[in-house]
Amino acid sequence: MEIIDITEDNVEDFLDYIEPDVYENIGRRFFRAIAVLYQDAPQAALVWKVVDAENEERETSARLVWMEVSDSNAGKPLMDAYTERVAAEGVTRSYFCMEKTEKNAISLLKRSGFKVEEAEHDDVIVTLKDLLDLKLVQIGNIPSNIIELGALKSRSFRSGVIDCMYHIHRDLLEDLSALSLDWYEPEISCYEESNGNINGYFLIHRLESGRFRTELLADWGPDEKYLMYMIRFCVRRAAKLYPEDSEVIIHRHDEATYHLTERLFPGAKGKDSYRGERKEA
Repeated sequence: MEIIDITEDNVEDFLDYIEPDVYENIGRRFFRAIAVLYQDAPQAALVWKVVDAENEERETSARLVWMEVSDSNAGKPLMDAYTERVAAEGVTRSYFCMEKTEKNAISLLKRSGFKVEEAEHDDVIVTLKDLLDLKLVQIGNIPSNIIELGALKSRSFRSGVIDCMYHIHRDLLEDLSALSLDWYEPEISCYEESNGNINGYFLIHRLESGRFRTELLADWGPDEKYLMYMIRFCVRRAAKLYPEDSEVIIHRHDEATYHLTERLFPGAKGKDSYRGERKEA
């Protein structure tokens, strides 16, 4: 069996093996991927994201994003290779949250030293109709300074991202500064502009599967109401362009997104899943 790193240069060889919503991330700054091959055919693969590599106040971690184990004999070499690679990047902790359907992966992770427990998934999936039914979307106007992202030039977009990273002191996308404007849906995503300055973003990414994922909702201007205005803009605009049964993934990556999701969708739950972690040498 052969271990290889999956990169932008060879990811097309794995399009039939790795889920589309996963392989589109390969090539992003902090995403890593490896595969075990036998006679040039993949037997197992793992995709993970390095977290807090540039945060001096936190230890570097790795979040396992996706795993497939087609041949049980490929499990050990896969995890051995993973362990070597995260050690080389100074990772001190690995963790994951995976749906219960991924039984082979969970079994392998348990054997590889992960402490595993049942949990609710971090992601909550709603439909565009669910969002349209929200009172804050149905009632009220949208100020003229809430503008679709497509109206921005790349330089202005990046300037706004830098301001966001300076003013917003909570967890953001690790590679926010590296993602280009065209990563986001330009007609649905929006920004808030006041006195010629960008003071807020609501950025939405459309995945390969056609589902949508919220990437960033933040406003660093003086009026918090603009968060509501940006949500209203995004949902109303999306309703004009896409079917109401379109799925939207809300990734609850920190306490703020948990509270916002609970406020918008009381009682909404993620899928039954397993959560696990282990310390790295």
